[in-house]
Amino acid sequence: MINFSEKFLDVPVEDGKLKILEESTLYVPHGYNPPQPWRVVVVKSPERVRELVKFHRIKSPVIFLFFVEKWVSTDKCMTTLASGCAQAVNLAVQASALNLACFIDIDPPKDFVDKAFEMAKISKIEYDLSAVGFVGYPAKEEKKVFFEVERRG
Repeated sequence: MINFSEKFLDVPVEDGKLKILEESTLYVPHGYNPPQPWRVVVVKSPERVRELVKFHRIKSPVIFLFFVEKWVSTDKCMTTLASGCAQAVNLAVQASALNLACFIDIDPPKDFVDKAFEMAKISKIEYDLSAVGFVGYPAKEEKKVFFEVERRG
């Protein structure tokens, strides 16, 4: 297995680039417009990032958390989760365009999810965590976008 924590330099990402990345996550189609049923939380302070990455094998300077409204027992549920994943893909594409690396996780460990909800102050009753984007400068130039799906449990 690749050690992705070595794929990011320990260098902060500039606020201007973070603003572009955040905006790229807001323009994703959703089958039930309006409103857009999601919230994006950007974790960028080194202290908060350290708190969160204790529960994940990926270590990056910035973490994007994609929360989507929870619609239990309706056809909207799959549409909403797909839109949340589309946000993460937009993030990865834009990160690559800005010469940044991005690792997307759609099934993070439970402890990580619990900490993400606590940190973002978002209700687990109303929202799901659909994806997580780890962003930073790549340690090597050859590959800037990393996708990995790993089933847990």
